[in-house]
Amino acid sequence: MREIRIKNSIKLFEVDKLYDQLNEMPNEVIDLRLPRYIEKYFFSLAPSIIQFVATWIRSDKKGKLIIDLNLDDFENTEKYYEQEFFFPIISLAWNEITISNLSGDNLRPFLRPFQNKFIVKMRKAEAMKGEKLLLINLDHFDSQSGILNFFEENGSFNINEKELETILKKPILEKVIKYQRSKIEIERKFNHIIGIIFELMKNTFEWGKEDELGVPWNPNIRGLYIRSYKRPQLSILNDNFSDDIITDYFSHPSLETNNSQQLFFVEISVFDTGSGFIKKFHNKNNVTDDFSILKSCLIKHQTSSIGNLENDKGIGLDRILNLLDDHGFIRIKTDKYCVYRNMIKDRYRLAENYNPDKMQIFDWETGSENILSSKYQCSGSIVSILYPISFTNKQEHE
Repeated sequence: MREIRIKNSIKLFEVDKLYDQLNEMPNEVIDLRLPRYIEKYFFSLAPSIIQFVATWIRSDKKGKLIIDLNLDDFENTEKYYEQEFFFPIISLAWNEITISNLSGDNLRPFLRPFQNKFIVKMRKAEAMKGEKLLLINLDHFDSQSGILNFFEENGSFNINEKELETILKKPILEKVIKYQRSKIEIERKFNHIIGIIFELMKNTFEWGKEDELGVPWNPNIRGLYIRSYKRPQLSILNDNFSDDIITDYFSHPSLETNNSQQLFFVEISVFDTGSGFIKKFHNKNNVTDDFSILKSCLIKHQTSSIGNLENDKGIGLDRILNLLDDHGFIRIKTDKYCVYRNMIKDRYRLAENYNPDKMQIFDWETGSENILSSKYQCSGSIVSILYPISFTNKQEHE
């Protein structure tokens, strides 16, 4: 039996190599082995791993999901569930894939109470250890256990932004973003972060649940991952765990460090395992080429919508560009493509509204504004955002 193994040392650029392995192997069943932990998390890595596993599950090559875990090893199981990739992957595989250990034992009965415990914590919007928050809608589970009712209820996206702010304020400010002590600064930043979360989660409800024909995806997850980082600027620029595009962003002089030359920033990633932008919106509004479709998703009133979201269709990503203007960074991976925009270097312009030709996004591989590099097809979409938190009083944050 062939096996793809995700190494604990994996970096973002190495996730593409997993797709190479999956697509270059002969047409036979391939098992997938998860790591015990990831050595160094960084921007967009966790959701990218989840997206790859979803792609493997949707393929005709999927075999067993293998975990290095003995039955009744409660201590190490708890450690697995502290890894942000683990619960979403187990949930995706739950009804479709054999989940086993190295000895071939079926782990589902053993993992069930841990899964249920994690769901209970999510329903309370409890943060994880390590300054991170993971909230997942499980569309293939029953609505009582699978859907977080502070996002959706009775098939509707039923929350407004103010309610979401009330629910997420304590876990985000007290458990995720806890270095910042300037109240005025953090309140402004928090309002922006909530706006980003609201728009992206609303959009997963709109386009992440069903295929292009309106058939619900099964299995399917839609989730929010938010994590804070406090890293020396020099280590970000010199370490090889980030791509050149990211290091270019972090080298900009407008990003403030503390007296220890550390940067403080937040990752906000919202992901789904649905159709992806291209399939979902192909031939909408007479837009047929893939790059124009991606650009249209960033413009007001361009994307499709349903139900109570009809009057707000397409406005979400446009608003996010405004919230990120002059300081943020956005990366989108969907279908066969990966694009980005450094909002410090390429600021938002009003002329981009309603005109895909004016919208600026760049190919992740080449930096081209006109041509997309095509990779292997992936499941769903990821929108990952870097949002810097300035050190407004350097002495205060040592």
